[in-house]
Amino acid sequence: MTTALHSQAAPGPEPAVSDGMSLADLHILRGAVPGCEAAVLVDLAAGTVLGVGAGLALPQEHYDDLASEAAWALSSGDNAAEQALLVRPTGQRLFVRAPGHPDEVLCLVLARFVDAPAILPHVTRALAGQLQSGRMT
Repeated sequence: MTTALHSQAAPGPEPAVSDGMSLADLHILRGAVPGCEAAVLVDLAAGTVLGVGAGLALPQEHYDDLASEAAWALSSGDNAAEQALLVRPTGQRLFVRAPGHPDEVLCLVLARFVDAPAILPHVTRALAGQLQSGRMT
């Protein structure tokens, strides 16, 4: 996988990483969800990490592995899933396909305490370009 854009902080207007999201949007989404460590947008068809909103810079391999997990989680079984949640002892991974762009997937790295189903509507709106700033509780 390759990375198109990566940023640790959202200092100003950012270029769009997809039709519905910019790097700033990834940072806003990450900041709005308590316990969200990273918001990563990937293009599964191209094998590209489109953008990363994270508090800490991690090696590219980390994001590549996350994209591989998304491809596996969303393609398990006979039908392609629209969303998937992987729960591990160290945290959760939420993968959600972008509406109208099934190869684009938003990957959220979440702490164990996050109620992933409760944040799903916010994530879906963000992918549709209707991001609402503000902290979710």
